[in-house]
Amino acid sequence: MVMVEMNDRARWRFTLDVSRGDFGHLKDASLKEVINLAYAFFATFPRLELDSDQQARWDQFMLGAQDSSSGDDHSR
Repeated sequence: MVMVEMNDRARWRFTLDVSRGDFGHLKDASLKEVINLAYAFFATFPRLELDSDQQARWDQFMLGAQDSSSGDDHSR
């Protein structure tokens, strides 16, 4: 998989056929490069929006998480 970003910020991805011999001579990618590649690939997927019930439950959960992370214990 080849991913490119053009000067005008347009992004394209495509496959590239490589012979086994040429593939064996390719430089290994570092962990950072692999993570950046994966991030760039997943960033191209559109976000799936939650339906209104799911969003309400998520918002309620996040409000509870913020309350508990502030150090205030309102349960007493």
